[in-house]
Amino acid sequence: MSSVSNLKKVERPWGSFTVLEESSSFKIKRIEVKPNASLSLQLHHRRSEHWVVVSGQAKILNNDDEFIIIANQSTYIPIGHKHRLSNPSPDENLVIIEVQCGSYLEEDDIIRFEDQYGRPINLDQDKYTNSINGKRPSNKQLLKFALERILLFYPFKKIKGFISAFVAYPIAEKFEKRKITPKLKELRGYYKKPFDERTEISKRKLLDILSFAGENVPYYKDLYKKYKFNPQKIYQDIHYLEKLPYLTKEIVLEEKDRLFSKPLNETQYYKVKTGGSTGPSCHFYYDQSARDYSSAVTLFARESFGKYKWIDAMHFACRFPGEADPKWPSREDFKSFAMNRNNVFFDRLDDEGMEEILDSLKRRKPYLIHAHPSTIYALACYVEKKGIKESLFDVFESSGEMLQTYMRNRIERVFQCKIINRYGLAEFGVIAYQFEAHHEKMMILSSEGWLESSICNTKQNELVFTGFRNYLMPLIRYKTGDEAKIEKIEKGIYLKNIMGRIHDLVPINGALYPTHHIMDILDHRVGGIQEFQIDMRSNPPILRLALEPNTSKEEINQKILKIWPQEFLLEFVRQSQFIRHGERSKFRHVVTPPA
Repeated sequence: MSSVSNLKKVERPWGSFTVLEESSSFKIKRIEVKPNASLSLQLHHRRSEHWVVVSGQAKILNNDDEFIIIANQSTYIPIGHKHRLSNPSPDENLVIIEVQCGSYLEEDDIIRFEDQYGRPINLDQDKYTNSINGKRPSNKQLLKFALERILLFYPFKKIKGFISAFVAYPIAEKFEKRKITPKLKELRGYYKKPFDERTEISKRKLLDILSFAGENVPYYKDLYKKYKFNPQKIYQDIHYLEKLPYLTKEIVLEEKDRLFSKPLNETQYYKVKTGGSTGPSCHFYYDQSARDYSSAVTLFARESFGKYKWIDAMHFACRFPGEADPKWPSREDFKSFAMNRNNVFFDRLDDEGMEEILDSLKRRKPYLIHAHPSTIYALACYVEKKGIKESLFDVFESSGEMLQTYMRNRIERVFQCKIINRYGLAEFGVIAYQFEAHHEKMMILSSEGWLESSICNTKQNELVFTGFRNYLMPLIRYKTGDEAKIEKIEKGIYLKNIMGRIHDLVPINGALYPTHHIMDILDHRVGGIQEFQIDMRSNPPILRLALEPNTSKEEINQKILKIWPQEFLLEFVRQSQFIRHGERSKFRHVVTPPA
């Protein structure tokens, strides 16, 4: 933060302002307005403003509302509101304290509509092309915006979709050395077969992965020897699989590279991290084929409700603090074009964040949106509060956390959309999908693995899964930590009443941020963190971190302070020190005071 000893008064035609304190997310100003003077009629795209009158009287225009406030009174200017501050007094100065909150707080984030001092106005400039993070766009950026706008309208939107699907996607697949299309074709053929025939194919795949693991993975070689386990007996009696013990996260952390079929330096691999609500978080490794199957599964599942590659989608993604937008066109731009999707980057879920998300949805009107349920539920609450009645998308595909019934009901009511739930794990990818929008059950994707359940302490069924695809790090009888009811009917095996991860909202500098956003920042911008928990019972809140082995506390502390200088008290703890609840000792990322 800036030091208050370096205050500098900045003169303006209407008076002056002095910056008292600032950080990356807020700025505090003392503003003095001369008698009968007025600031320009303006708006901001990246910040909101809170005004408190210290002395004098202030005439306020806030969108269509015009009113006067006096000393010890205040008002709030949301992001995107057209506003003006005036001093109606003929002989007394107006003094206010202004608190700006937002992702960009520089003076160039101003769109002027009227100004009595003859300064330039930009009434005819569109807000989307006028500023990006408050900066004037380059010619490349203007070209990008123009192309985006053209491609939003039919027939251009449809033409773009077909070019994406039949030209750009095959090029991208070849360039990235991916083999998704043949696997998608394989999945289509598999799910056309009767359930009994699919079950027999699954048994053969189970035998294949068991046999491979016993021959090539050190951990399973020793395990089979210890339990005198013969994979061939599986095909005669599927319950023979129960002779093997469960695989847990604790075992994964203990065995480490003994779970690999080959050293990582000898193959191409993809590293993922799983959370630890029922045990320690840890890393897992995919081979290329497993990654391609995971992508093919998503494409196949979406086809069940009409989302083919030529139909557009929007993915909600984390915006990292201080990260500059990559120059256009980038590799990610081409990837998004080939996938026929747009990314909406967001962080906060207050009014400012909601308006930013709404702006993207209104402009693009995608067929499908893919996001955390907590994010879209917050958006539904905001849209309902604002009384907005506009079709923004057709399908919401849930991801990343448990879709709770109250969330589903409100999202469906507010947006009048189809809601498609899916169940996936970092360890396997998507393993269950809601193929029919009219009911909430999800079908297990038997092409991807073998499902079992174990009775846990709460007398519920804990899901146990053996994956078929990952030959680099086979996971056999892996306990997921999630509970669900399993139902076998003529069409397949279905899940319902899943109990899994829930994401909460955390207030930071007066704005609400989802815990999955904080998790992304800790994973991708800090690193070395096994798990975290935020204790809201103190002020400021306590951010508890369990670190991975051989991680420097000092280095982590420095990185955290760059992102959140004064927002948290930092504590380094062991996993066992997290505050837990329930018979299975689960924990949520946020600890709140008792009601």
